[in-house]
Amino acid sequence: MKLKHTLPVIALALATAGCSSLPEKITPEIAGKHPSINSLIEKTVGWNPTWKVALNDSDRFAGMKTPYRYAEDYCTYEGGKLVVGTATQENPVKWVMNSLPYTLPNQAIGVFECKINGQTSWVMETGITMIKPKNGIKVMEYDTRIEIFSAETLAKRRAERAQRDKENAEREKKRKEALTRMKQEEKEKQERLAQQKREKELEKIRRDKHLREIDKRVIMKEVNIGLSFCKRGYVEYPYFTGTYIVGQPQYRTHRVDGYVTGHLEGFNGDSYQIKLRMSGWGHYENWAPKPTDHPRLDGISSQPGIIQWADVRGWFPCNG
Repeated sequence: MKLKHTLPVIALALATAGCSSLPEKITPEIAGKHPSINSLIEKTVGWNPTWKVALNDSDRFAGMKTPYRYAEDYCTYEGGKLVVGTATQENPVKWVMNSLPYTLPNQAIGVFECKINGQTSWVMETGITMIKPKNGIKVMEYDTRIEIFSAETLAKRRAERAQRDKENAEREKKRKEALTRMKQEEKEKQERLAQQKREKELEKIRRDKHLREIDKRVIMKEVNIGLSFCKRGYVEYPYFTGTYIVGQPQYRTHRVDGYVTGHLEGFNGDSYQIKLRMSGWGHYENWAPKPTDHPRLDGISSQPGIIQWADVRGWFPCNG
């Protein structure tokens, strides 16, 4: 029979109809009626009791401590002392317990040894099998399990628990080592990529500098004054989309593979700047929308007639 208990301070009343109330403590008279702790537990709380813990109850754990108190009283009756030990079984609802605003006392769940003359006479272990919230987390219902076994079984269970803990620790160690290794490999990968990027950028700088010197030698000559030079790249300009919104014409920016042109007016021999009188632009695509303003390439306007200074890099004779 599975029992559900509501536990006042003085009396522990059984929720199951037809069952008599549980005694507050196990007196010698009550203990004498049971030949063993097994009999006592079976005839009182049962092997799978369910307890309610109310968050706003100052004595909220009184019910869950009942098996411990009964075991303590019975052990005292036998002339021994009940000692609190470490649980041998994993708590299957530990992750739920960790999220609650309270911690269960040691007398609620765990291992309890009855020692008589320094020797373990019997062992009781209580554990939680399920947690059921009632009214949010204001009231939690705990399904529990009670086991009674010998000192030999306790030693065996402790050895098994120690082995499980060792294996879990080794797995966790390997997991952390693998994670650390992955992070290190990712770090080294990112460092390699960053180095490759820096090397490419440096190579581009060296290449651009070399080409810039070539362009300077080719263009910056007095004989080139008045000749037409071009620069190729992506030319951008606004164009009318053909639509109006609230009476306002709508424009977009078009980007096309093209070039701008200008006549060489002069140059600064101490730098890489050339002086150009712009003459227009063009593109290499089959079709492009009509500009509504003068197209620009790298900030250089293609407006005919204006004078602009530009870096020599990328300019070449238009008829070259």
